[in-house]
Amino acid sequence: MQSNLLKVINDMKKGIILLLLFISYGTSFAQSAPGINFQAVARDQYGNPAKDRNIFVQTSILQTSATGTILLQEEFTTNTDNAGVFNVKLGQGKRLSGTKLDLQSIDWGNGPFFLNIKVAISPMAPVS
Repeated sequence: MQSNLLKVINDMKKGIILLLLFISYGTSFAQSAPGINFQAVARDQYGNPAKDRNIFVQTSILQTSATGTILLQEEFTTNTDNAGVFNVKLGQGKRLSGTKLDLQSIDWGNGPFFLNIKVAISPMAPVS
């Protein structure tokens, strides 16, 4: 009787382990939020990297030409690292305007497309 109980417990352990493996396998294929990664170096008016600063980024995706129709305009607030590098993910910012609501609604087969980036550094002078 006791060996039957041990067998049931061992079978339950195997079942739980398999369940956990399936759960972890499924979550490993989960995708992050859609977007286009953009990385750049922010520079001050003298061309020096804007190290460890707050920056404000405005992106515009335009269609047909550099002055064409704005499809999606977003803003981001982020920070630079000790080399002046910052990262934003287009499609994940605060939407300001444009004819499209998000990246998924843009017909990417109907290009060409242009990306306009504006960056404001705060404070403008380096922090000492």
